Amino acid sequence: MAIEIPDFDTLRSRYLQQVANQQPQAATGRDSDHYVRASAVAAAVESLHQHIWWLARQHFPDTADPDYLERQASLYGLARKAAAVASGTVTLTGEAATPVSAGLLLQAANGQQYEVTENTAIGGAGSVNVAAWALLAGPGGNLSPADPLTIVVPVAGITAAAVVTMDGGDVPEEDASLRARLLERMRNAPAGGNSADYVRWATEVAGVGRAWCFGGRRGLGTVDVAIMALDGLPSAGLIEAVEDHIEEHRPVTSDVLVLQPDLVEINITATVILSGVSLASAQASAATAIAAYVDQLAPGDTVYLSRLSAAIQDVPGVVNVVITAPVANVETSVNVLHLELAQMGAVTLGV
Repeated sequence: MAIEIPDFDTLRSRYLQQVANQQPQAATGRDSDHYVRASAVAAAVESLHQHIWWLARQHFPDTADPDYLERQASLYGLARKAAAVASGTVTLTGEAATPVSAGLLLQAANGQQYEVTENTAIGGAGSVNVAAWALLAGPGGNLSPADPLTIVVPVAGITAAAVVTMDGGDVPEEDASLRARLLERMRNAPAGGNSADYVRWATEVAGVGRAWCFGGRRGLGTVDVAIMALDGLPSAGLIEAVEDHIEEHRPVTSDVLVLQPDLVEINITATVILSGVSLASAQASAATAIAAYVDQLAPGDTVYLSRLSAAIQDVPGVVNVVITAPVANVETSVNVLHLELAQMGAVTLGV
């Protein structure tokens, strides 16, 4: 039976009750000395109860606050993943044969700076693609293709720079993610390279949101690890980082491939009857509910119409729902040719 922590009023009432029991004639009204003392004692005791309750929560990883969550994770060799640095490729334009040195600084319109990470030279066509990365970690380093860059210190022979790809930047790991990894580690102890080990190794890399392991997909002795970034498909740099990390831990006999899943977009159209809620509000809530269902699916899982219907039906104000698309359960495949993962597309409700 759980212990019920008394609140301030209950503690003060208990104090005054004890005074009345021992001194029936004592004054215990709001303007009495006993009432003042009872209020002071109740405040102190309530604070102690709350502190003890807070300490109890820190003993368990599913209720621990951030600092103690990190402390518990450290006992298992886990640490909060740092903010991820965006990386990719930029195009430099200029005179042919102009040397390009690693360390060349570029700057985006938002003030974020990038550093070229390889030595090369402008090609005969007047341009060259070079690897670069953001100097500051975080999602602010992500840029869209063709975004222009300026050269911080002008270099003779190099006239312009633009983004080819620049992604992978992300915030530090959130508490929910670290908590999930810690609970997974506690529930699935290291086993010399089983499926849980590969998933754990993959999710230890900053920027990885989800991971799945498929043994034998390409044949005997093969292990395939599919990953997703926190905000969608992983970049080539993130896949390489996961490969390098797994390489440090995997059994020497395993043939490991890290890859991204093939996304199968599910567009949902439904007719609804509403009561007390606008169509726009219901559609936004339905999209959130459907995303919560689809996001917990793994490659190879089936998207069931009944679950989609239930997600929409549970939205406050939705009286009835009839899904018109898709017309049947949507199956995804995992085999030597395919590794498919369902992804929510557009959600359109009509009345």
